[in-house]
Amino acid sequence: MIEEILSAVGIPYRRTRFLHPQSGDYIVWNDSIETDGGDDKILLYHHEVTVELYTAAPSPDNEAALETSIAAHGLHFSKEEAFWLQPEQRYQTIYEFEFYEKKEC
Repeated sequence: MIEEILSAVGIPYRRTRFLHPQSGDYIVWNDSIETDGGDDKILLYHHEVTVELYTAAPSPDNEAALETSIAAHGLHFSKEEAFWLQPEQRYQTIYEFEFYEKKEC
């Protein structure tokens, strides 16, 4: 589901990091997973996702595209205000959302 959400935004994205950061806007994401289930079977995955949007300048269009894509998947999210990262020379806006995934027996 995460790949579907991010591909709809239309800017490059990678899990955890880019080996060579992009010259334009980009997204880095992480997924923390907790499992649950019964009868010694792991059947439920709880995903806690962090999405970091990096932009050269404030980008209401990229923020709106990401927010629209997350909402289109029926997910609620939290968003931090964009802040300037001096070493990266980029603004960073952080989004967090979670979802459950049920596995078949």
